Amino acid sequence: MKTLSLVYWLRALTGTVAAIVCHLLELSDLRGWVFALAFYAITYYVMRLKWPRVGARRIALTGVGAYFLFWALIWTLLHSLVYMGPV
Repeated sequence: MKTLSLVYWLRALTGTVAAIVCHLLELSDLRGWVFALAFYAITYYVMRLKWPRVGARRIALTGVGAYFLFWALIWTLLHSLVYMGPV
């Protein structure tokens, strides 16, 4: 698998992990957003250390949409399932 493809799918996976952690820590509103951004920044630096030959800008921007889409989708889904009223 090419490096940028791997970065993309790792972003999707880390977005899912970030959403699960946000849910388990019961973060809401701004705290959830701050956690997601901080988690993204941490994974960015880890990926830069792992693949130094790939440009920093390419690592930063590859998969950013997938990360936040998966994060928002999974976090909303978990929140809705747990706090849903009686059916």
